[in-house]
Amino acid sequence: MNKIQDSSTPLLRNIVLGGLIAFHQLAHADLIAFDLYHNQSQKLIHYKNPFQSAFTHSIDDSFQIQQQGSSTISAGLLDTSATGSDSMGLINAEHDFDKFFAVQDVNNPANTKGHATASWVFDIKAATDLSFSLDIAAMGDFELSDWFRWDYSIDNLSRQSLFELNSDQSKVQAYQLASGYTAVINDPLSLNNQLLNNKFQNFSSQLLGTGSQLELFFTAQQNGGSEVLAFRNLKVEGQTQQFDSTSIPSPSTTSLLLLGILWFHRSGFRLTTNKHSIGA
Repeated sequence: MNKIQDSSTPLLRNIVLGGLIAFHQLAHADLIAFDLYHNQSQKLIHYKNPFQSAFTHSIDDSFQIQQQGSSTISAGLLDTSATGSDSMGLINAEHDFDKFFAVQDVNNPANTKGHATASWVFDIKAATDLSFSLDIAAMGDFELSDWFRWDYSIDNLSRQSLFELNSDQSKVQAYQLASGYTAVINDPLSLNNQLLNNKFQNFSSQLLGTGSQLELFFTAQQNGGSEVLAFRNLKVEGQTQQFDSTSIPSPSTTSLLLLGILWFHRSGFRLTTNKHSIGA
């Protein structure tokens, strides 16, 4: 008994397969813009930090981008335990030579107001479904008065909150250094109910809205040279329009699902009902 398929089945199969490929491409997040990512930046329009190189009175005060070999890094930030006696640090002195943004003792004689803000402006034209992520490390006995936060604004509209880091006074944290030594310290920083340590951890959040420019604001209020925080790998991800939207419309999720249902329905129906007996 031969099974005869509807002639439209191969066409529908090709349409569905093409649609699924297109949907996969649409669902994949593209790296739109970044900074401090493998020492590179992309689509960074402007970086502003009035405190870059402002705290010249002490190496233990910092609110700026640093890098081994190009700037002097404090003992609190640098982990030298692999080759000497050290009980604190975020940046491995032997292996880590990438750029990072360092925060240490923001409240100091050169900044008596106690807090500081830096900002990044990225080009996000033609991008949708945006998200922001970065890697953060921290170490020390932080006080309730210490806080760190990220906000954002698209095209100079009102600021929206992204992340806020605060001291968790009810917890202790174990910090392992390059030598294998573990330091246990009270009152670590917490973000989204996750305790930070001296290893960089990734955090991400969705960004609401679209536009031409994304401005990110990082603000810190912190007092104490034995409390350190660092971050890097600032990344903006999202969907990008691959073609001219006026000539080739992007398929919607609903239309692709409907195509799949239609194809499977028609294919199954023809295979089970269009049967012809030979020699009957």
